[in-house]
Amino acid sequence: MILLAVLALAVAEPAPPPPPPTPPAVVDSMGGTAQVLADFEAAQRIRGPLEGRWRVAASGDAPLYLIELADPGGLPDPRAAAPEAAQLEGAWLDLGRVEAPAGAGYLVAAKQTRRGLVLMFYEGRRPQAHTLRLHTAGDDRWRGTLSAGRRRSAVVMTRERLLAASP
Repeated sequence: MILLAVLALAVAEPAPPPPPPTPPAVVDSMGGTAQVLADFEAAQRIRGPLEGRWRVAASGDAPLYLIELADPGGLPDPRAAAPEAAQLEGAWLDLGRVEAPAGAGYLVAAKQTRRGLVLMFYEGRRPQAHTLRLHTAGDDRWRGTLSAGRRRSAVVMTRERLLAASP
């Protein structure tokens, strides 16, 4: 009997190999995109209302500047120039001189008051103060003047969305 069992084992076929693992299902990347957008929007909600990118245009819609504002919403901001002082900060870009090193810089003053918003920066070969004095004109829209030396122009500042609306 034992001899038959040994003989049966010797001629038996080997067990089939286990099937290969099933490849992971293809995941729709929209789920990840939606989560990233939701996280970004949640982070934006804890910042102040002026946080983000703004486009300054002449009254005839000619784009003049991009302004990037950091509004900590009254909370200390470890990324700020003065982390313990929660204040509005920002940078500017002259849309007519985007390639020029002198066509961008930091705001030297940014202040929101009851009457509106005042932003100031220096620009030019011989740096000249540029001052934006703005008052709110509805959601994500400000109107006012841009003063540089003796020149004064009517301008509109509107929020520039960084991301398209969620799908």
